[in-house]
Amino acid sequence: MTDIITEFKKKAIIHGNAILQGDYKLANTTHTYLMNLSDKIIQTNKWDELKELTNDENESVILWAATFILKHDSTFALNVLTRLAASQQIFGLTASTTIDQ
Repeated sequence: MTDIITEFKKKAIIHGNAILQGDYKLANTTHTYLMNLSDKIIQTNKWDELKELTNDENESVILWAATFILKHDSTFALNVLTRLAASQQIFGLTASTTIDQ
């Protein structure tokens, strides 16, 4: 994994843990950081590495990766989100909501 994808994964995990623990201040800060990584991922064309993260064990990583991929490869991303929507965790609900939008 490249540095940007490693950083993306770390921040996605932190964001997911913050959501699960109800730490919305940390979740909001991490959300902003992740959104800022979007431009870097687009500029460096890291789509294949991002797609690999959709098979990660962490549902937050999967959700973030699929969400970023959505504009680049919507069919792939929607398949991942559909798979994740079956989860009983909050990330499944978020995936389902993302699909509906």
